[in-house]
Amino acid sequence: MNTYGVSFAEAIADAGVVNLEGLWVPFLSKANLIKNKLATGREKDRLDARTLMDSASEDKG
Repeated sequence: MNTYGVSFAEAIADAGVVNLEGLWVPFLSKANLIKNKLATGREKDRLDARTLMDSASEDKG
């Protein structure tokens, strides 16, 4: 992770992919989305990251 969040190489290595009407679209993994949110330094993104982290712990049971 750098001061701007995860690098493209890190993001694409761990990306999910979904097919939307025949077009394959990559998206950030939840872990990398959290890293990027925390890297912005914005309060809104820190709150988003907290919500994502809380939902991750709920997913585990």
